[in-house]
Amino acid sequence: MTTPSPSVPPRSAGGMAMPTIGPAGIGMGVLSILIGILLLAWPGATLLVVAVLFGIQLIVLGALRIALSSAAPADPSWLKPLVIVMGVLTVIAGIFCLVRPSTSLLVIAIFLAIGWIFEGIAAVAQAFMADRSVGARIFFIISGIVSVVAGLVVAIFPQDSLVLLTRFGGILLIIIGIAEVVAAFMARRTTSAR
Repeated sequence: MTTPSPSVPPRSAGGMAMPTIGPAGIGMGVLSILIGILLLAWPGATLLVVAVLFGIQLIVLGALRIALSSAAPADPSWLKPLVIVMGVLTVIAGIFCLVRPSTSLLVIAIFLAIGWIFEGIAAVAQAFMADRSVGARIFFIISGIVSVVAGLVVAIFPQDSLVLLTRFGGILLIIIGIAEVVAAFMARRTTSAR
């Protein structure tokens, strides 16, 4: 029996090469943490800055979801299309935040909430990929639940003040970022152990 060299991507049970999501997940987590810290340090930010920051975050999250959808297993058949649709909807929400930054806080908050909810659902769906360890599954589920809860809170209280939204959003982005970094390290460790 031969052992694969470290430069060869690990293979799943079906013989398909599995992409390493560790660096992308770590990068997205660090970006979320940095944006969260920026929002906490700059609570008097204008709606334009908040919309642009959240728009960038949502576009990157959605694009990563779409790019990583190839890692979703074929069984169950609904998983890969769900990850792609959630990624596309998250990108659309981010583009709206960038294209219409002067729109009222209510509309921005609703699109932000939708983006976070879709991101959370996609993260939970990714937890059920066949190559996940129990630890990675747990962190994907936690990250997804935090995103969904964040989206629901913003959707329920869309007319709160900008300062409250930015502080709350900053805290949630830091939590989401930490969960994403931990999940990426867990997935990376599982992949390297194979």
